Amino acid sequence: MLERGLYKALAEAAIESMINRQSAVERLVGSWEILPPAKLGELLASIDPDTLDDDDAIEFLKASARHRAWTESLQSAALNRFAELRPQLDGPGEEGISKFAAGEISAALAMPNQSARKALKEAKFIHEFLPGTADAMQAGRLDQQRATVIARAATSLPDAVLNDFEAAVLPKASSLTRGRLAKFAEKHRDALHPEPLETRFHRAAAEREVFFLPQPDGMADCCARIPAHLAAIIEARVEAGARALQGPEESRTLPQLRADVFCEMLLNPEAPPLEGPDQQSASAEPIPVGKSETAKSGSCGTINITGLSATVSLETLLGLSEAPGDLAGYGPLPPSLARELAGLAKSWLPVLTSDDGTFVRAAAKKRIPPKALKRWVQFRDKRCRFPNCDRPAASCETDHTVAWEDGGLSWLLNLACLCKMHHDLKHLAGWKCRQLDGGVLEWVAPTGHRYLDIPEPIGPLIPTPRKQSSAPPDNPGVRPGTGRGSPRRDLDEFAQQEPPQPDPQDPFQPANLIPLTQLPLLSREEAYPPPF
Repeated sequence: MLERGLYKALAEAAIESMINRQSAVERLVGSWEILPPAKLGELLASIDPDTLDDDDAIEFLKASARHRAWTESLQSAALNRFAELRPQLDGPGEEGISKFAAGEISAALAMPNQSARKALKEAKFIHEFLPGTADAMQAGRLDQQRATVIARAATSLPDAVLNDFEAAVLPKASSLTRGRLAKFAEKHRDALHPEPLETRFHRAAAEREVFFLPQPDGMADCCARIPAHLAAIIEARVEAGARALQGPEESRTLPQLRADVFCEMLLNPEAPPLEGPDQQSASAEPIPVGKSETAKSGSCGTINITGLSATVSLETLLGLSEAPGDLAGYGPLPPSLARELAGLAKSWLPVLTSDDGTFVRAAAKKRIPPKALKRWVQFRDKRCRFPNCDRPAASCETDHTVAWEDGGLSWLLNLACLCKMHHDLKHLAGWKCRQLDGGVLEWVAPTGHRYLDIPEPIGPLIPTPRKQSSAPPDNPGVRPGTGRGSPRRDLDEFAQQEPPQPDPQDPFQPANLIPLTQLPLLSREEAYPPPF
């Protein structure tokens, strides 16, 4: 009798434990976004991760990420308070902080002195000049790493535009990877910066250098700080050479091939450049380094343009505007360099955008999209369109969102750039994907979680005249403003123009592209397919 009662008690305890666990998981799934972070920590501590299924594990990860962001905000607030308690008096210091303050943080947290100094400076800057960022951290919406990216982009901006900068960057910050957030913040920084990009570029170019960092096991890092367009050309040539060497008999991996081609280019400059089967023939024109006293024309020799893509507005090309160009994979390009590179271009791809830089739709009824249409897709996507993948579009595959075999056509709104891994994931790993209007991709994971991937606006941000902020410029406590937007960029006339005597063999010449008026646009039913 006693044994039976013991078994019953143990069973009841097990059932009660299961109910409590399920209740905690259910509470987590339904409320982790709205619970106060401290209460969220208690709820997380009551759940055993080993008991979660795949759906609940995703929710647990998102909840724990929010809680971690909150705890990091506490550390940031404490660092800011410590900086206030160690002000720069008459002795040495930096940014109003005593030079010796970092030593105390370094000893307490077992971190390098230089890292402690940076942490103090960034915490002080965030809490004094970026109150919206500090609030987002405290609410658990923004972690320390992303806050640091925002702070570093804002450091060189004047106080008067920091409100607009935060208002533009913060809404999307938590949904972007650190690398993509850095590019996004840099675009808005350039649009709001009072100093022209041309001036900042030449000042930065004066600091160009090459440096070497020893590594273990007989290795070393070779790094160069050079103008972005030159780095893009070098990267494209290395990539083309590495892929040209790939084959059934080649045992080296693609990263190894890139390293070997890079060394060969430097150590054996007389060797002819390697080009893949789809690589355009290289131009023999020298690449400009900008009109600057620190960079003389031709000082770097002749570099072939191989796979360089830049977007430039018609107004900038004609000298009617000093709006920057946009270098694929990097960001803003000084207008003088954009015009010089445009003068060396062998082919053009006219691109129409709406007021906010959204790509214009077009289509082609062929199973294999023509090269011109593929380039349109690459210009729109810029990268692999799986959420948070940064693989450049030029090295991606062109995927039919709805497979050709299932009735999907080669419309622009049924094509997207996917890297090899995420192309396979789409077809083999249980993911579903559909394309909405404007090239937006909706991804559905095997767990049922949905993710939107939105293509970035075409070209750089162009600032519009802004109203003077009502807050005093020396007031660090003001909240973010609502500055946003860019002026209309209407390139209809440019897209309809044909260059004189176009090359009939070049499919990218405007005269050889299908006129936009002849391209069948998607109906509403095609643009908005039925749900899964």
